[in-house]
Amino acid sequence: MLTLRRPLPLGWLSSCLFVSGCLGPVLINGTPTPRKNLEYGGQPYAVRHLNAHPQPGGPSSGVKEQGGRITGMICGSDVDVTVKHAGDHVEIYGVVENQHTTTLQIAETEGFHTITGSLAFREVKLQLFGDRLRGFIGRCPIDMKQEGDALVETVVSSGQPMRLQLNGLSTLWQLPPAPQAIILPMVVSCLIEKTFENLGRNPPALGFGGPISAQPPNTLRFATPSNRDCGSDSVQRPGP
Repeated sequence: MLTLRRPLPLGWLSSCLFVSGCLGPVLINGTPTPRKNLEYGGQPYAVRHLNAHPQPGGPSSGVKEQGGRITGMICGSDVDVTVKHAGDHVEIYGVVENQHTTTLQIAETEGFHTITGSLAFREVKLQLFGDRLRGFIGRCPIDMKQEGDALVETVVSSGQPMRLQLNGLSTLWQLPPAPQAIILPMVVSCLIEKTFENLGRNPPALGFGGPISAQPPNTLRFATPSNRDCGSDSVQRPGP
C-alpha cells in the first residue's frame, strides 16, 4: 500500500537550507561528533560559523568534509560564504554585500598559511608567517612584520610616514582555517581603505579579538568599479 508522507513545513525547509543543508554529525574515530556554532569578533568584525567541523585541524590537515557556513559583518560588509574542507586546503565561496562573488582558499606549507583567490573583483594572495604577513590585495601590496602582538608596516604619503597596525597576531593564529581565510583578507582590505581615508596621518589600528567594533557600510567600496592602486594613489612603501 502506498503511504503518503506529510510535506515538511516550509519554515523548517527554509531554515534547513540556510544552515548549510542541515549538516549532520562528523565521524571522528568512528564516533559521531556534533558540529559547532562558533562566534568571532574583532576590529571591525562580528561573524558566526554555523555547523563548523568540530576538529578541522590545520588548512591542509587532510580533512574532507563540508564545513558549514560563515555569516556576519566585516568592515561594514555583509558576508555569507560556504566552507568546504578539501584535504590539502579549505575552500570558501559565496558572496559579500549580497552580490559580489568571493572565492578563497587557504592552505598550509611548511608552517605558514597561504590565502589565494578573489574578494569581489580584487585578486587576493596573502602569506601569513609566525612573524610576518605579506602579499597583495588588488593592486595594493602588504608587508607587515611582527611587533609584540601586532603586525605593523610603515608607508609614506606626501612625504609623511604612516603607521599601519593590526593587533592580535596571536588571536589571528588561533582562528580555525575557514574563519581566518575570510576575516584576514577583509580586515587587511579595511586597513587599506582606512589608510586612504587618513592620508598624511596614521589610520586607526584594526585587529583580531578584543572588543568588537564596526565600520560604516560601503567602507570596502566593493560597488566601486575602480581598484585602489597603492603605487599611484599617493601611498607608497619606503625604499630599502
